Amino acid sequence: QAFIMSLNWAPKYFGLTRDYGLVTNDPEEVSEVAGCFEADWNREDFVPPTVSNLIWSVGRSRQEVINFIDSAQKSLYIQHEKYVDTPVIEALVRAKMKRNVKVHATALPVHSLRDFYILEGVAGLRLLEDLGINVHKLHGIHLHAKLILADKQHALLSSFNIYPKCFNERRELGIRFSDPDLIKRLVKIFEADWDTSKRMDLTDEGIKADQEKHAAKALAEIKAHEDKSRASVKKS
Repeated sequence: QAFIMSLNWAPKYFGLTRDYGLVTNDPEEVSEVAGCFEADWNREDFVPPTVSNLIWSVGRSRQEVINFIDSAQKSLYIQHEKYVDTPVIEALVRAKMKRNVKVHATALPVHSLRDFYILEGVAGLRLLEDLGINVHKLHGIHLHAKLILADKQHALLSSFNIYPKCFNERRELGIRFSDPDLIKRLVKIFEADWDTSKRMDLTDEGIKADQEKHAAKALAEIKAHEDKSRASVKKS
């Protein structure tokens, strides 16, 4: 078996984030994953098969993501943290403008982005919004997933973000699959998340308000923790 996932090995990713994992029993896929691990362990080059459902970084991951987006004819459901890679954004633009694909995209709110992501991250989201693509933030759960559903029939689950370093510099792994039962479950989860999500306000005013709100919340949490610590010291 091989476990392919978007989550990290830390407690919060098992209970506080929207993430996905897939266990494959396919002998060829398991052998391919094991082969990559052994090559990396031994610091040897790894050359994946030309034809495979697995998608590797560093390698053809960017092009495979673009090909997957290009395959959609009716709908794209996307749960990704950020949209920073220009060629992938161009593929989403083509889907919307040339094929009239209905794109539903969820992303991290701006306050959750690291400082060095904000400029490019906001620009990518604004471009999608300008083209009429709905960009939402999840409610009550932190988005960490890397999932794309095409036409409610095919899925691409991965560890890589839509971000150049994930395609060009890091060991990352994704998998394509079309199992009807799995797709049905993923569509149900996505649509439930979408129904409770909220459209992101990507205006300058909206971004500033979001950042100020969550900065104040973070300070309040720090103060509450400090007050609790002082109270514990006095009791002891």
